[in-house]
Amino acid sequence: MTGYGEDVHHGGHGAHHDPEKIRRAIEAAKQLPRKPKPQGVVRVAAGLEEHTGPRSRVSWSITHAPYLAIVDIADANIADILVAPNPLADMRGGVGIAIARWLIDNNVDIVVVGHIGHHALEAINAKKIKIVQPMPGETLVNVLRRIGLLA
Repeated sequence: MTGYGEDVHHGGHGAHHDPEKIRRAIEAAKQLPRKPKPQGVVRVAAGLEEHTGPRSRVSWSITHAPYLAIVDIADANIADILVAPNPLADMRGGVGIAIARWLIDNNVDIVVVGHIGHHALEAINAKKIKIVQPMPGETLVNVLRRIGLLA
């Protein structure tokens, strides 16, 4: 598990620019689920420390989280939640860009993340995806309540 404030960039910053590592990360990201976004929902994505649904603790780093979640919110309720293992969790190099592409492909409106690399941040900002930081140990449902999406 990644602790708050821990450096998750093992291998140095140069690893993030290695074309082969980036290619492998993008290829691995193809395993991640893609799902059409229904009309009228707010779509939220987050990395999770465990797979216990909306009561899962949010990971500080979405790129290295053991699980990834997509939550659709409609009328202040969870309309749908998808949780999947993160095949990129133990990879280094290109992971941020691969996750950013996954967020964009899934038409995410909000990403819950504490730390995100600058390349991924540029891609997310270009698509106007809002970033919300979790509190240490905060559950997904608590984040959604705190930002006013759930009653």
